[in-house]
Amino acid sequence: MSPRTLTLIPIVVVAVFLGLLVLIVTGGGDDDGGSGSAATAEIADPLAEALTFVPTDAPLVGVVETDTAAGPAAALQALGGRIPGAALASGALGELLGDQELQAELLPLLGNPLVVTATELPREDATPAPAGLPFRVPSPRRLAEHVRVATVVRDRAGLDAMLDRMTGTGMLQRDGESRGFDRYTRTDGASLAVDGPVLVATGSRTDLGQALTLHARATRGGGAAGGDGTGALTPVGLRERLAGLPGRGAAVARIAADVEELQDADLSELEVPWLSALRRVALALVPSEDGLDVRFRLATDPESVTDGDVPIATGPETASPAAQEDAPVVVGIRNVAHTIEFVRRTLRSTAPELAAQVDGVESSLRRLARVDPSSQLLLKLTGTTTVTLGPGGGVEVRAEVRDPEMIEDVLRRLPSAAAGGALTGGVSGEVDLAGIALRDQGDGTYVVERDGGPLARVAVLGEALVVSTDDSTDLQALADAFPESPSEGARGALTARVSAEEAIDLVGLSPDLAEALGTFGTVTLQARGETEAVSGSIGLVEGDE
Repeated sequence: MSPRTLTLIPIVVVAVFLGLLVLIVTGGGDDDGGSGSAATAEIADPLAEALTFVPTDAPLVGVVETDTAAGPAAALQALGGRIPGAALASGALGELLGDQELQAELLPLLGNPLVVTATELPREDATPAPAGLPFRVPSPRRLAEHVRVATVVRDRAGLDAMLDRMTGTGMLQRDGESRGFDRYTRTDGASLAVDGPVLVATGSRTDLGQALTLHARATRGGGAAGGDGTGALTPVGLRERLAGLPGRGAAVARIAADVEELQDADLSELEVPWLSALRRVALALVPSEDGLDVRFRLATDPESVTDGDVPIATGPETASPAAQEDAPVVVGIRNVAHTIEFVRRTLRSTAPELAAQVDGVESSLRRLARVDPSSQLLLKLTGTTTVTLGPGGGVEVRAEVRDPEMIEDVLRRLPSAAAGGALTGGVSGEVDLAGIALRDQGDGTYVVERDGGPLARVAVLGEALVVSTDDSTDLQALADAFPESPSEGARGALTARVSAEEAIDLVGLSPDLAEALGTFGTVTLQARGETEAVSGSIGLVEGDE
């Protein structure tokens, strides 16, 4: 779910984030801090000042740390020197501002938190989310009109010099003064305003005026922080939106989006309580010694959700997959029956035709084999289920089961059901499984065949149900595989490890993104489910030198 969820984050704001992060990674900042402290001495709290341009009801807000002398931005810059693919977004911000050369000029001016917000996620020209999810992806062109970027620069004199250059070349036109700010406008309508070291840029002249009005209300009566009761976001309000994520000392970038603004329909009509209760998506980018960690949190209304409604089994107990060390893809799910039931409920609302097919198979198995897949099979899969893509491309499944004798009994009944030919699910739908056969090899192993050709082998060995599509797989060795020790800090029912090369093939990334991801060796995933949120991390670990 995570890759698709990420696609719901507005593209333009993410592009700004990428551009700024790459500016940090590729260096160029003034690390001595000589002019910074003097230039911003009059601003007690630069983050609070930048937030005075953000409405309390803004559906999206993010913060990028830009001090490359210390903290997470410095760690990211050090990491960038070892990751050439980090240049994938080089020039993104300069392109948005209309001048690639601005990259070299902009970073030395920064050093304080830079706030990015979208005051509206417009529905006009929005596109549907993938996989039939009830969300929409805003049009980047429409969204750009509502994006605001604000910061307190380190070098006021440098900012003035940059503005003089831009006006001198015609890139910017002076647009008078407003509420103590000097205003500038670009030919495409994008605007910015400056008051001393305070800089705010917007996608339109109209939005700039609204931003300055909000700032004036928030700071009226003195005190840059302001904002309580004035309609502007405060640091306290920002912390509430980013609750559960690492703070400024660890994260180089943090962003939160209100899911309700991305909805394409009333989620309460879907009869999927967890989706109906979803309120906010938040992300944080944390540099580490050997890579990058993307922390995420999908926050829900806990009063509207029970443990059974959450997509993965709740609680801190960590899934412990058992697989070959060299397997390029390994996924471990604790209590996979819980997740399968969530998917089925979701399909009934979002893809009823597919759900009807699944119901048809289940109905046929009950009728022909006297097998209830839910009670006799799925409910036995409460341990860790490991799904592996082997080095040879075959799929392997190892599921820890309760009551393996019952699973064996189910397998013994299935050959007669498959021999029935086309399985009909009655009014709930039809599933044509003609040509499918389940052959008992006599040694406890069953071969799934179609039109006489093998598809997979299935067996219950000890307390494990094992399946493999690779004829060369030793099923006993697969059943005996020792569970991996959880990685440090891992918690929750879902864990995955994917080689970067395999991740590129699976997702189908663009060449630039593929080049960047290819510099890493492994992509990892950890997720924990609770009624108040599904949270976890996606790790990008550097490959061996």
